[in-house]
Formats: sequence, structure tokens, C-alpha cells
Amino acid sequence: MPLFKQIVFSSLIIALVVSAAMHASASNVGKQFPSEKKTFTDEKSGLQITALTTSKSKDDKLYQTHPNWLADGEHIIFNSDRSGETQLFAVNEASGVITQLTDGSPISFACLDRRRNHLIIIQDSKVKRIDAGRILADSAQDSLKTASAYETICGVLPEHFELRDKHTLDADGQWLYQCIRDKNTDEYMLVKFNLESGEWTRFLKPSFMPGHIQANPVIPGLIMYCHETGGDAPYRIWVCRSDGSGNQPLYLESKDEWVTHEVWWGMDRVLFNLSQENKKMGDKPFGIASVRYPDRTPMMHYEGPNWHVAGTPDQRYGVVDTFKGELILVDIATGETRLLCQGNRPNDKVHAHQSISPNGGRILFASGKFGNYDIMTLKIPVWDDLR
Repeated sequence: MPLFKQIVFSSLIIALVVSAAMHASASNVGKQFPSEKKTFTDEKSGLQITALTTSKSKDDKLYQTHPNWLADGEHIIFNSDRSGETQLFAVNEASGVITQLTDGSPISFACLDRRRNHLIIIQDSKVKRIDAGRILADSAQDSLKTASAYETICGVLPEHFELRDKHTLDADGQWLYQCIRDKNTDEYMLVKFNLESGEWTRFLKPSFMPGHIQANPVIPGLIMYCHETGGDAPYRIWVCRSDGSGNQPLYLESKDEWVTHEVWWGMDRVLFNLSQENKKMGDKPFGIASVRYPDRTPMMHYEGPNWHVAGTPDQRYGVVDTFKGELILVDIATGETRLLCQGNRPNDKVHAHQSISPNGGRILFASGKFGNYDIMTLKIPVWDDLR
């Protein structure tokens, strides 16, 4: 090869290498942030709280109806605008080290695979599987690759699908479920997406606008969703199978009940809130209750102020938050309560959206205690040790 051509060829190779390196370094995937972790004692309960984020950015947890811990049980996934636009991050509970997992178009939500350290996200109309485990391992070893090395594009969202609320991952990890509005027909649908084949299938057309779709965490193909109104609904909580069969309201509420914020509680129960707004409509109690699937047996657990609810996997405790910013532990068997912490809602923008760790030992919640959105954890204490 003539010398001139060799020089041009070598220059081209160098330019491509430099361009690739610049492209890799341009991504923030795998970027680490130092620990912000600190502990403090709640003034009223005397319990120790761990703040995992304390920056000036807005750091918020994933919604309470979905898993918040990676399968390794060591990392919590949250969203934050700390890198400029809202992206997904993982925080190691033990070390407090924070690692960025996504980049590009803003994204604030992911479904977590209960079996593997993977996230399923919908970004730029693409369904992507993010290998969070590899990102965390390579980031720790300072051997990061390009962002695309950690993602698999499983499929594309059809143009006429308008997403309604958050997607949910089946217990078997193979199917994604979503509420949509078909823009061509102006009809609401429940659809499913196969992560292997990339195929979308419509399986149910409710007669109302659906929302809060949640796959059962244990039983594949069992789905809960709600009649979304922005207020009271005739029957809010509905269940069906992934082929559309068995569609029915799960809790047959009375006219003076206002049911909100349902969440699966193991394989056979659903926890939900009875809004205190129903005090304006009748004498029914407000608090938290549950209903069993499939026989639809209801049970009242607590009467008092409430907003959202989560339950421990052993179904021994419920955790309720209030509009005042309190977290309250409820003994499910007796209905007795103990204050866990307070002062988490200095303004009406903060929603605790509490979740329970997979091992049932810790509560994760969002708090405005320090004047900003942060995520915090609290170890569920021994009942008799509580004030």
C-alpha cells in the first residue's frame, strides 16, 4: 500500500477509535456517585432512620405497586434528576454508593425482574432489557463498556398505542402487561408483550379506563388492575387472566366506600385503602382492608387515617402512611398500631409510597424530611420494643 494511503488509512482508524471512545465516555451509564447515606433518630418514635439520598436533586422511589429491590436484595432502584434529566439509579444499601443505570431520554420507571438483576423499561418507544447486574459489576471494577452493551431491545411500541400508567412484569419474567388507549379507535385495552418474540397481543377490552395494572408476584398470568376515575369508582379493584378470562371485580364495595391504592399482598390477598373521604358519604369505617383471591373474602385490619399501604410478606404487619407524613405499623391480627416515624411530608408534593423489602425486614419510603425528595429506609422493629 502506498505511503499516502497508509497514512490516510491509519488516520481513519485512529479517528474511528477516538470517536468510539468519545461515544462511550459520553454516556453516564455506570457512573458512580459517592455515598450520601446518613442515619438519624425520629423524635417521636425513637427509631433510627437511614437516609440513602440527601442531595439537592429530586430522588424518588419506584411506585409501591412494583418491586423496588434488585433480585440481589442489595440494591434499591430509584429515579433522580441528579445527572441533569431524570434517569434510573441503583443505591447499594450497605455502602451507600449510587450507580447510574440509564441515560438518554428521561425515564423514571422500570419493572424489576424478581429472578435476575434486570430492568425492563420503555424508552423512546422501545422495550429494553437493562442488565443492571453487569453495569454494577463493571462499574465497581472500572471496566465499563458502551451503554448499548448492557441493553437488549426486545421490541417496539406500536405507534397507535398510547400508554396508560406503568407496565408490569409477569411472575415468570416472560411477559409484560400494559394498559393502553388505541389512538385509532379511542378504545382502552389491556395488552401483553412477549419479551422473547417481541409480539404484542390485546387480551381484554374493559368498559372503562383501566390503570394500576399489577401482575401477581407469584402466580404467572394473574393480573390485577383498577377502574381509574381520579375519584370514587363503582368497583375499583378488578382481576383477570392473561388470556382475558376470569375478568371480574375482586372487592364488591358498597356505595359509601371509597377504595384506593390496591396492591398485591402475596399470591392470594390484596391490600387496599378505604379513603377517609367516605366519611362524607356515610358511616362506613375508613382505614385499610384486604380481600382474598379467588373467593373474594374481605377483612378489615385498621380503622384510622391512611393514604397508601404496604404489607410484610408473612402478612403479619401492614404499614400505613398518612397525609400528615407519618408511617404507622399495624398489627394485622389485632389492629393495634405503633408510630414508626413522622415529619416526612412538609409539603403536599411528597408521597411516601412505602414498600417492604422482599425479606420483610425493611421499609423503603420517600421523604421530604430534609426539605427535598429523598429515599429512606427503616428496619421493622420488634413490636414490643415500640413505644
